[in-house]
Amino acid sequence: MSSPFQKKFCSKTPFRQEQEFVETRFQQIDGQKIPTRREMTIPGEERLTFEQVGVDPREGKKYWQENPEEYKKYLESKAPKTIIQERDVNLRKTPGSFKPGKFFGLTLSPDMPEEMPMENIQNIYRRAFEQNKGNRSIQEAIQKDFKIYLKEAGYSIDPTAKTKVSEWRDVKSGN
Repeated sequence: MSSPFQKKFCSKTPFRQEQEFVETRFQQIDGQKIPTRREMTIPGEERLTFEQVGVDPREGKKYWQENPEEYKKYLESKAPKTIIQERDVNLRKTPGSFKPGKFFGLTLSPDMPEEMPMENIQNIYRRAFEQNKGNRSIQEAIQKDFKIYLKEAGYSIDPTAKTKVSEWRDVKSGN
């Protein structure tokens, strides 16, 4: 069944001014305030009523009842949409010893990224160290692995050294 709107109304989006992101979370690195989260809300489309497009309200309601998916799309087009983006700061090359599977008793994800924030790297080492509290030789191996990683990668223990910021990635997009 064709929509009663097709001949009388075209749902072209009216011209809108470009929306801008608002930065909502920051991280202090090397004396700089670096944004790590931003949000933007895009208003929903203004849609005309049955009367405004010259359609009998009963005919229009009947169409929506017979086409619930189309009605759902119509309602979604009216709702504002929120886009949230985040990015990581202080990225470092992921240690080679962080292979998928076990790392000193911790289970690591099979999709380990090539780079991650230094804070996350330190937390993985810290968690492995804490998990092996009673075994001094394993704790020493964990410390040695961390020091070798820092030396080979040319990093210092200071997590703010050589700050690198990732690209923005969508965390939420939609209603």
